[in-house]
Amino acid sequence: MHTLNERERNSNTNLSDSTSQYRFGVFGVYPKVLQKCNNAFMACFWLTIAKILSTVLTAGVVGATLPHVEKRFGFTSRQSSIFIAIFDFASVPALILACVLGAQCHKPRAIAVGMIMLSLSCVITVIPHFSSTTYMPQLQNSDNETISLCGDSDFKGCSKVGTELVSTTHWALVALIFARILCAFGNTPLNTLAYNYMHDVAPKEQFNIAVAALNMSMMVGTAIGYLAGAATLNLPHTWPYKPDFPKSSPNFVGAWWLSYIVIAVTTAVVALPIAAFPRDLPGADLMRKSRKTEAHKGQDDDETAIFVHWRDIGGHAKRLITNGPYVALALYYSINYSTTNGFADFAPKLVQTGFGLSAPSAAVAAGLTLVLAAPVGTIAATVLSNKLKLSCRTLMTWVCVISLTVCLFAPTLLTPCQGSELRISNETCSVGVCKCTDAEIQAVCGADGYTYKSACHAGCTSTNSSAVSFSCSY
Repeated sequence: MHTLNERERNSNTNLSDSTSQYRFGVFGVYPKVLQKCNNAFMACFWLTIAKILSTVLTAGVVGATLPHVEKRFGFTSRQSSIFIAIFDFASVPALILACVLGAQCHKPRAIAVGMIMLSLSCVITVIPHFSSTTYMPQLQNSDNETISLCGDSDFKGCSKVGTELVSTTHWALVALIFARILCAFGNTPLNTLAYNYMHDVAPKEQFNIAVAALNMSMMVGTAIGYLAGAATLNLPHTWPYKPDFPKSSPNFVGAWWLSYIVIAVTTAVVALPIAAFPRDLPGADLMRKSRKTEAHKGQDDDETAIFVHWRDIGGHAKRLITNGPYVALALYYSINYSTTNGFADFAPKLVQTGFGLSAPSAAVAAGLTLVLAAPVGTIAATVLSNKLKLSCRTLMTWVCVISLTVCLFAPTLLTPCQGSELRISNETCSVGVCKCTDAEIQAVCGADGYTYKSACHAGCTSTNSSAVSFSCSY
């Protein structure tokens, strides 16, 4: 009798363990009221929210706030490009690690850990703002409020004016780079495991919708990041305290750090419901056994097909390289991301410098473009593929047609537009006589309607910390 009771207890324990692995909960707590969320639709919903937040951080906010970050810490464009590009370089080892370990891990919890890493990267990003010296946009090597641009009348050269801000901290760039590396490792599980998890737990029709939602969330997230960054840049970087410069001043720096604080909190909150999803949803095993994929031609799907053991990487890489459609798609995505990612990061800055807009206005312009284009294209493609029941071959042909159409319209981006005429003064402080530096271009508008490369090129002999020039020829 004692042995029978012990067997019953073991059986009940095993039954409880087997049922708990399919239940919605975290930290051993599985509320009955939340089991209604334990389905593929809710998993897709929370993964889409996480994808939007990650893209807001990795693309939108970074591009929108980049001009003010450069101004705040005195970064050059080359330093900013390193800060931006390090994310893509760090994504390569993170992707390899995710592919090797993805089959054995608990996918929702791995994604949740990645979200926590994204939150920590936001915290590290704002540390330089709170720990660096006070923002003082005065030019170095100047003891007086008024700075001389030109020398005496013997034209032996202009007094050198430094362009580095007093408040610059070199370690700020190191902190931002480290934050971007951490962001890359936190973003990679979401980019890989989210699709694989939905492929495991959702039927084919729902999986297509999930892929469309996740893909659209990347573009929507970038647009939201632009708009959120623009909203925070309208506030002074000293918020909630009094601003040190008016918004009309060229020395004004917006609250670029505020958007990172908001993202840090929201990503940490979203990580909790994602971690609550089980390793496998109820009924997903039977669904996978009954599902036949076109790629395997009637064979059972392997839910871990995109993950490999580290010993098999060489063999799998050889098979992929010899797969023509895979190589074509890889080249397509490489070329696509090389243009879209770079444009997404630097689009607000290009709009700002090219059209003379403020940083918030440039971010809004770039964000509205994506808001209008991204949902329409993604929803249209999803509806067409589901309604027409397009095969893989037909879908790839459709991608080729769309790509060729884009190539036909691409030359329109090279169409020149009439901009402001750039002038160099021939007066007292001209480039030939006063040796005005051409290393840094800080365009100024003259009273004659022309644009000059700098106050020195406009013939100005002095300027102050508020960027007001005196004794100008124009």
